[in-house]
Amino acid sequence: MRRFFLITLLLGLCGVANLSAKDNQTKYKYAEVKHFTNAEVVGMPQDFASDFHIRFSAQLVKEKVVTQTIEEGAAVPAEDAADSIVIEGKFTEFNKSGRCALKKCDGHIGYEINIYRKSDHSLIAAITHVTSSRGEITGHYWASGGGVVDSILEATSLIKKALK
Repeated sequence: MRRFFLITLLLGLCGVANLSAKDNQTKYKYAEVKHFTNAEVVGMPQDFASDFHIRFSAQLVKEKVVTQTIEEGAAVPAEDAADSIVIEGKFTEFNKSGRCALKKCDGHIGYEINIYRKSDHSLIAAITHVTSSRGEITGHYWASGGGVVDSILEATSLIKKALK
């Protein structure tokens, strides 16, 4: 009876390890992450958008969405083109938090993201989302990068789910 229990336990642990390893593999090798543009009515500061781009590219690799990010317009080896994607985005809303009639207000960033296959530029996924800040915050939170981080974590999570 003990032997059966130990064998069952070992087989179960091996199965869990295999599932975990599959989940940690990236589906795409390269991602060309284009700088997000602003919709006409969005007053996104340029330094905020640049910071978003740098951190977003790094987060895609960290979360194992892709193996490596590349610069806009960079070529990938022909054998990897089918396993490469292009990520384009547009900021549709931007409201930095701050004081609203002497009370704290939440900030938010809205964006649209389109993901294309690099080889034939066919659309893989389209995402529209608005990220709100966590809890009551002041303008300092956004100024110190908190709003960028919240937005990037949500965008990366949404992309990961869309590409499964």
